[in-house]
Amino acid sequence: MDSSHVFPVYLTPSMILTGIGLGCLLATATNRATVRLDPAEAGVASAAYNTVQQVGAAFGTALLNSIATRVTTSYLKDHGSGTDAVNTGTVQGYTVALWVAFGLLVGGALLVGLLSRGGQRTPPPDAVAETTG
Repeated sequence: MDSSHVFPVYLTPSMILTGIGLGCLLATATNRATVRLDPAEAGVASAAYNTVQQVGAAFGTALLNSIATRVTTSYLKDHGSGTDAVNTGTVQGYTVALWVAFGLLVGGALLVGLLSRGGQRTPPPDAVAETTG
């Protein structure tokens, strides 16, 4: 297997798309997690969201690793265990896992966008009283 084209042809496009998926999901989810909160509650909500995000990233990494390993193992069962087969199977596993990550992240961003409540943050009641009084 000629490995000179592996990075630009297989891995770079899927890593770029995964980055786009992360950008779509994380920005949308962070905004929606804190958009209608009182400023006094925003810190606690942001910390809780950050914790959930970190736990999700850990589970997501484990899931993607399992997908990559499964695809690589399947490839090796079909093509033998020579050096070229191992290299090709590993690239295949990473590529599939990164495409799955991209799909899950864009799907998550769409789901967050569809399920989120729209509108602006409502001012606290005391702020309304001050401006009208």
